[in-house]
Amino acid sequence: MKYPNRKLNMLIISLLIIALVTACSGNSTTPPAGNNGNQETESAETNTPNVHSFEDVSADIRGNQSPTQEQIDLVNLTLNDTYLGDPFDEVIPSDYSAYPFKEEVVLDVWMPAHSDIPDMNAHAIQKQVEKLTGIKVNFITPPIGQEADAFTLMISSGDLPDIIMEPERYPGGFNAGVNDGAFLDLTDLMEKHAPNYTAWRNSDEVRRKTSVTDDGRLLGFYGLAPYSEWMWFGMLIKQEALEKTGMEVPNTIDEWYAFLTKAKEVGYSEPLNYGSNYGQIFTGILNGAFGVWDWTFFS
Repeated sequence: MKYPNRKLNMLIISLLIIALVTACSGNSTTPPAGNNGNQETESAETNTPNVHSFEDVSADIRGNQSPTQEQIDLVNLTLNDTYLGDPFDEVIPSDYSAYPFKEEVVLDVWMPAHSDIPDMNAHAIQKQVEKLTGIKVNFITPPIGQEADAFTLMISSGDLPDIIMEPERYPGGFNAGVNDGAFLDLTDLMEKHAPNYTAWRNSDEVRRKTSVTDDGRLLGFYGLAPYSEWMWFGMLIKQEALEKTGMEVPNTIDEWYAFLTKAKEVGYSEPLNYGSNYGQIFTGILNGAFGVWDWTFFS
């Protein structure tokens, strides 16, 4: 089912903006105490969590190649993510009962600009994020090419925003920024203010260990996937090339040599789908087998 990328972008950005602040600020607005971002609220009458649930629409949405406008709106304009189903055999916490916020909440976020999106504040997706979460994000974006100077000036001024993207720019690294008091240690704050994220981190020991420092501190929000990273780059052999050579997919260097030699013998000059947009010729796909890596020079 093909939908606009807005929902994916929205979820990624929402994780950032509804998160607890990762930098100290003297003038920033934080969620009110009565609605502090905790995904569960207590009912005065029952004293039980008030958890919002959505109707499961995965059967109608997943795999649907011709969605109705109503279905498209459901995906793009609501927080109902049940259409994702359970593709990884793990239930990812997604209690959105605290949103949208009724009180005014504004988060200042320092983030370098992307050449394709010079002003995130003008990006259409931000209007939708604000509508769904009730949280206004004010992006502070330095001019392209001046990020390093802008970051240094921001840190030295002591006037810090709520959230800082690329905090590793801090002199000495991210940990130094926390030790110096520029960034917050989120270890004791995460469970209360980010219950979904906390539950997901703690549901797997590898996730928990890889999201904390060596001394056990949780210093930021990290992308945690329910799967091992997929293969996203490498040698791509055209099926037609295998058919013309009558060979199987090569694995060893000797097999690669035999395959490429055979392809040449049968007159198939382009057996690989091997573009040059990203300088793949220097990525060490084959030369790494000989102990020679990207941009290795010997004199």
